[in-house]
Amino acid sequence: DFADFAGLVSVEGTADDPAKITIGGSGSLRFVAKRSSGMSLLGSICLGSYSELDVSGNGIFETSDSVEGYNTPRHAMFSLLGGSVRFRENATYKMGDVTDNSSQFALGTVEFSDSAILDFKSGTRPTGGSLMIGCKGDAGEKIEVVFKDHARTETSGAYNIPGAIRLANPHKGTWAILRHHSDQAISLGMTFYVGVASTGNSWKGGAIYEQTGGYAQVGGNGGIHIAHVADGLTQVCTGIVCVAGG
Repeated sequence: DFADFAGLVSVEGTADDPAKITIGGSGSLRFVAKRSSGMSLLGSICLGSYSELDVSGNGIFETSDSVEGYNTPRHAMFSLLGGSVRFRENATYKMGDVTDNSSQFALGTVEFSDSAILDFKSGTRPTGGSLMIGCKGDAGEKIEVVFKDHARTETSGAYNIPGAIRLANPHKGTWAILRHHSDQAISLGMTFYVGVASTGNSWKGGAIYEQTGGYAQVGGNGGIHIAHVADGLTQVCTGIVCVAGG
């Protein structure tokens, strides 16, 4: 339990000696960011190349905020920089509140399988949630998030924070991919973004949303944006939507 955490945990292996964080049974690993009102995020865990986070059984991985009632809460950052993440069996990822300028995943693969849950109800403001994903690798690289089997999200029913699934600020030539192969619901907040580039960031990559089961629920009037660019003029990117069931 990393309570009032104000540092960086960096995990990275090699091809010959990979690194792995394993949470099983009823175990839990919890990061709570330490900061006072007005301070930036301080707590962070980074999963680098040749590394894996594997959560199974009834295991819980949690990132939360230690400031109750803060009007723009942020969570202990979890950055995926080339590693892989697996939530399987009955595992849960409890994610605290975030703001639109946070980045959750950056490069690699995230998979929710079996009956795993992405839980947006934790944190200091459990009325919404936001999963921030950004692809910041080299051209041709990608971030891929997959929900399959019976994996699902859980929210409190309110959607006050935009972009529960949002792939933000990708670099040139990279791809942001969300595959919804689960037969369960994925609740996506006020606005559903897959692939978002900031003004001045020449992306020229692409975003894919693929659905073969279940249903996606958007809780507000922000709509669905696939391969969205901030200025709409100088940037070029490709958006692909594949729906075959669900």
